[in-house]
Order: sequence, then structure tokens, then C-alpha cells
Amino acid sequence: MLSGVALLMASAQTTDVIFEQPEGLSDEYLMTYSGFYASMELEYFNDMQATVTLVMDTEGKFYFSNIFPLMDFGTWVTGQMTYDNTVELQLPQTLYVQEAEYDDEDDAWYDLQVFEMDEDGMPWPVTDPDKNLLVFEWGDDGSLQLRPLPEGYSIGINVQPADMWMGMSMTSIKYEDAPDSSLVTPPDGVTGKKYSYITYGMGNAAPDPKDFGYRVEFAFDGDDAYIGGLSLDLPSVWVKGQRDGNRIVMPSGQSMGQMSVMNVTLQYCKEDENALGGYSLLPDDTEFVWVYDEESDTYKAEDPSVIIIFNTATDGSIKFLQMVEDPELVYQPDTKGVPMSPWGLTYYERGRGENFDILDFNLPMLTVDGVLLPREQLSYRLYMDDEQIEVLAEDFDSGVDMWDVPYDFDRYLIVCNRMNTAHEVGFRVSGYESLGVQLVNTCDGEEYASDVVTYVVDDSGVHAVDAAEVTEETLFDLNGMRSNAATGGIYVKRSVLSDGSVRYSKVAVTR
Repeated sequence: MLSGVALLMASAQTTDVIFEQPEGLSDEYLMTYSGFYASMELEYFNDMQATVTLVMDTEGKFYFSNIFPLMDFGTWVTGQMTYDNTVELQLPQTLYVQEAEYDDEDDAWYDLQVFEMDEDGMPWPVTDPDKNLLVFEWGDDGSLQLRPLPEGYSIGINVQPADMWMGMSMTSIKYEDAPDSSLVTPPDGVTGKKYSYITYGMGNAAPDPKDFGYRVEFAFDGDDAYIGGLSLDLPSVWVKGQRDGNRIVMPSGQSMGQMSVMNVTLQYCKEDENALGGYSLLPDDTEFVWVYDEESDTYKAEDPSVIIIFNTATDGSIKFLQMVEDPELVYQPDTKGVPMSPWGLTYYERGRGENFDILDFNLPMLTVDGVLLPREQLSYRLYMDDEQIEVLAEDFDSGVDMWDVPYDFDRYLIVCNRMNTAHEVGFRVSGYESLGVQLVNTCDGEEYASDVVTYVVDDSGVHAVDAAEVTEETLFDLNGMRSNAATGGIYVKRSVLSDGSVRYSKVAVTR
């Protein structure tokens, strides 16, 4: 653990940006911070947490990583130890957004700076060096805490060259010994079995009809249960439960590691019309119970009212990365086979700036025989005037840098309903004559591709390349068996067209 030492060092503003961890004595700390951000009005938060690294060199220079956890900065800021056993941090200092998705490289640079609230409640950057000096004090327990700021002052991000507040600020910071950050993993030699979500919620993005999402892995060592990939945002993280007959009991409060330098905890909540945001956090001793059905090889929630959340708040509030409501998991092995063609392809002008257009389409996670496909095996290709642009499965969730591809795509893919099959691509484009989408299934190194669904574009909109009529339709269940859809559910529809071609689509039948 780092500690205060009596060194005389003059505080000085740092002008050089530091990307790599500096040399010196380093240690991990639990950073607890409070502050506010701009919404319809200022929203305040308390005791958010992140695990960060602090470094002190032999000359008393003090380096802070991720000093502003509300954004994923990939640079360090520099402070200085002083005679009175404090650390002084002179602002402003320059920060760089980690892996920034910007057309203009200059857009990725910001200044960490002190702001003062005006009489209208708007923060503005201060220029006085004395007011831009942060002082951290060592505690007897080895903690390092920011000396309280004057009323109305906060630490925020100054957008350059606009010289304005970015919309997020911190008002207090404290560093303490970081708890053990090791995560649960199954013992060596224990293998799992993968199941796909077929019902879930993402806040207000619950799909109808139900769809198939990412896979969750269950592994067992005796009665110890290990559940991997429970969160879409943290696919490599495992949590632990206990097997009790056909029940898997999964306790609350387990660490999920970090996402964008924020600590994430597995917790549970319930709908509550009287609570802020419509949900209230359940007690720490709440357990989520999966019930396994051997005949259907599925896991379901024992109590559908208990909602899984991956929470970044530590003050009893709810600030979740992802919410999973009434989950149901169905066994889904790695699957070979040609995927169904994309469907529901539409195109329209969004009106966001000149020539900004939208391409919408659905990716059916099924083979042409109606067998479920794991989402991580899938990718798709866009064709603009037959020029191919490939989007991999891992890109579905975070967006893809698009400024280096043809037709000046607008920065990144805009993905709707990340666990859903609906995709939306936003782009600024003109001068093309056709667009198309192809779904690709990759399994054991082999690639299976659907037909390319192609549309032509003209001044009157988007039109199918061929206007063949449907002459025959047949329904199949998800096991590939012909069905009359006597019961409700999701089915594969096989359509034979007048030109002899065959198309497949996924339909929901209600009874």
C-alpha cells in the first residue's frame, strides 16, 4: 500500500499526456466518488465505485489512473507529494478518451478541470490556478481523500475547443485499499453446457415476440454451480451458485468485475411503482433461483418477479448496465448449417442532418432447417453497390468504426436491442444504387452463408430486386418438423415464390 512521505515537491501543471503506466511503486485502490450529471435537470449520485491504480515514483510524483471513471480515459494525470504529507494535483490536465470513436482525432481530447456553478445552476470552468488545485490528504487508515471543495465547485470535463462543461462532475473522491478483485472461475477440468436466453428484458427494450439471445454457460462441480456469461456486457465473467435438486440458487452481491472502470455487482430488484425509476433494490440476502426442467433441457426463473441486474451503484440505488427479466434458457449447442436469409429489410430517411439514412433489418438466428443458431457464431455482411462490409458477432453490441469504409458511414453502427435480432445501421450516403444484407454462420472454422437479400434504391424509396409472388407457405417448429401451429409459439415459415426461389422467415403465432 502506498503511504504519505515527507517530500518537498512544488506542484506544477502537467502538460505531457501519459498513456503508459509510469514506473514506481504501484497499488490498486477502491475509488469511491460522488457527483452529478446533466439530465432534464442535475441528477446527483453518491458512492459510485471503481478499482483504479495509483503510482508513486522515487521523486514523490504521484500518478492517478482513471481519475474520472464516468468516462473511459486511457491516460494518467500527475500529482505531487508535499512536506505536509498531502498530494497536490494541479488542474487543468489533458485526458484522452480510450478507443474513442471519432471522425476527428481532436474530438477525443478533454481537459480535467474545476468548475464553478453559476446562479442558474450551470457549471463553468474556472481559470484561477489556486481554485484548480486539488489537495488529497492521507488518513490514519492509509486512505487518501480529496479535501472538500468549496460549495458550488466540482471536478469535471472541459470540452475543447468549446470551453464548456461536458455534463458530468465529481464532488468527492476517496481511495481505500481495494478488496480482493479475483473473480469466480470453475475448477480445472470442469466443463459446461451452453443455453440461450429466449426471454429477457433490457429496461424498456423487451421484444415482442420473444427472441433468442446470447448464450449462458452452466458448469457443475458436485453441487457447486458456476454460471458463465450471465451478462452480455461481461461475457467472460462467472458467478457461483448452489445446486439443490433441480434448483440452482444464485446469491446476490457477487462481484462481476469492471465495465468501463466501474465496479459491477450482481444484484436483484423488483418493479415498484413508488420507487424512483420504477424499480426497488431487493435486500442483500435475496437469492435468485433457476429451476431446471430435464425433459425440455431448460432453465427458468422460480420467481419471475425477481429481476437480475448488473449494478454499478453502491449506495442502495439502481444504476444497471443490463437488466434481465423473467429469463428462460434453452439448450443450444454449436450448430452447423446455412442460416436463414435476413428479413424485414427496410430503409428510410431519418432526418438527422443532410443525407442521413437508416437501414433496418432482422437477423433470424435459425438455420434454413429451423435449428437455433448461437448468436456468437453469426456475423453479417452489408453490400453497398456490391462492395462488401463485414460485421462480426462481437461487433453487434458495441458498434463498429465505420468512417474508413465506403460511402462515409456515420461513425459506428447503431445496434437496437442488443440481445434481439433487430439491427439498425445509420449512415450518411448518396450516389449508391443498391444495398443488401447477408447472414453468415461460422462453426468449427466452416462458414455457411445465406443468400444476399438485395434492394435497389431510387428517389421514391427502396424496392425489392425481384417482385416474385408467394405461391406456397409451410410452417415448421424449431426442431425442423412440419407444423400446423396448433399451439402458439415461434415457427419458421417456408415460402415458395413464383420464380421458384424459396425464402424462410421467423413468425410468432398466438392462440
